[in-house]
Amino acid sequence: MILDLIGALPWDLVRENLVGGLPGLVLGGVIGVLFAGISLAAIGQIHLAPDHFLTLAGAAAASVVSGIVTWFLTLYLTIRIGYPFNRVTR
Repeated sequence: MILDLIGALPWDLVRENLVGGLPGLVLGGVIGVLFAGISLAAIGQIHLAPDHFLTLAGAAAASVVSGIVTWFLTLYLTIRIGYPFNRVTR
């Protein structure tokens, strides 16, 4: 069948990336922000007050937003441009 020869279809790419990639990217960003903040507080011997947690939460939210925007922009450009790895060449 001709569809087997054209590579990944846009719907397949979107589904695979949303289910497999985006949750891991977002979770990794949030964990990274929290780990960096707590490590910085431990190294600097700073007691974390409630306003520090609010700052960490804001940084984690910014990490989530930037991760989602970057992921969708990359996915859109990959589908729109027709990245060479999406096609089987013979």
